[in-house]
Amino acid sequence: MKNYLFFLFSLIFVASVFLIPGCTPATPAQTSAPVQTAPPPASDLKETGPKPAWQVEWDKTLVTARKEAKFVIYANIGKETIEAWRKAFAQKYGIEAEFVAGRSTELAEKALSERRAGLFMVDAFIGGATTSLYLKKKAVTVSGSGIFLLPEVTEPSVWWEGKIPFLDSGSHILAFRASPNTPFVVNTNLVKPGEVTSYKDLLNPKWKGKIIINDPTVAGSGHDLFFLVSANIYNLDYWKEMVKLEPVVNRDQRLPVEWVAHGKLAVGMGLKADVITEFEAAGAPLDSVLPREGTYITPGAGTFLLMDSMPHPQATRVFANWLLSREGLELMSRTQKVQSARTDLPVDFLPKEEVRDPRGKYYSQHSEEVLLEKEKYMDIAREIFAPVMK
Repeated sequence: MKNYLFFLFSLIFVASVFLIPGCTPATPAQTSAPVQTAPPPASDLKETGPKPAWQVEWDKTLVTARKEAKFVIYANIGKETIEAWRKAFAQKYGIEAEFVAGRSTELAEKALSERRAGLFMVDAFIGGATTSLYLKKKAVTVSGSGIFLLPEVTEPSVWWEGKIPFLDSGSHILAFRASPNTPFVVNTNLVKPGEVTSYKDLLNPKWKGKIIINDPTVAGSGHDLFFLVSANIYNLDYWKEMVKLEPVVNRDQRLPVEWVAHGKLAVGMGLKADVITEFEAAGAPLDSVLPREGTYITPGAGTFLLMDSMPHPQATRVFANWLLSREGLELMSRTQKVQSARTDLPVDFLPKEEVRDPRGKYYSQHSEEVLLEKEKYMDIAREIFAPVMK
């Protein structure tokens, strides 16, 4: 009987331990494992502070720009650059960039002709500084001041002159290129190393009939060089002495470089740098010379301005910001083989004559004041070069 009662009480005790709520023994796994919680979905994360003012404005601009869907630019720039820009810009923003290519003067007259007919088809213009100034004087452009929002564009230190490179009062004409001009190029089979290091070296009688000059009587690299030497380095007497050496004057962009490369002539003055680069890359015996007196920085056909009554103003604004960004200008620099006005881009792929030399002496020749002054030198150039003009 005692054994039976002991067994009964033992059974009741065991049942109470396992069956009464709250009395279940804890297992090691239940006491040592930390509680795991999943992170909230990314869509549920909230920004920690307000957006900067530029970002708010940029976001609004993008919304409207994508609704406009496209913009139109008349551009004197190479096909390779146009295609690179078009593809990269569409991928980044989903906006179509429509370019109409041609010579600067022809595109300017096209735009003016359309406006006389009441047609406002173009948003912006890319071309030479002289043509851009011409359009500004026709009162068909608007200021670009205030259109730039991206910090990588508005930061002054990224520009070679310490500011966004507008050339004119009112900030209509923006120069996104800043290439050192090539004053002259020599045939290395005809000119010894170190024989020509100064503008004055070319007045040596030995070069009589052996120099070709890009026509200095019309807008272009030849006239830019004429003005530089006349107004900044020497004076008009330099060119009067040069004419006595009977230089060849030619308006073609390619032929003068070809003649120097083939040895028909020894020296070319004021010739197109991109054509020189092309011939050098092909192995022609050419060498570009930076005279000790210096040269000038040129935007070439790398000025940008906004037309008034733009049909796609916000899409054009987005492009203007992107154009001046590192991405936009590096694409330009790589496809055009010229240096941009930015200082934070690689230049190791550029020919030496297209890179600003920290030790070089450079003149600024494309401010609005200088452009207006250069026009006065056109008639002077025609008078001085009349004896050799054909």
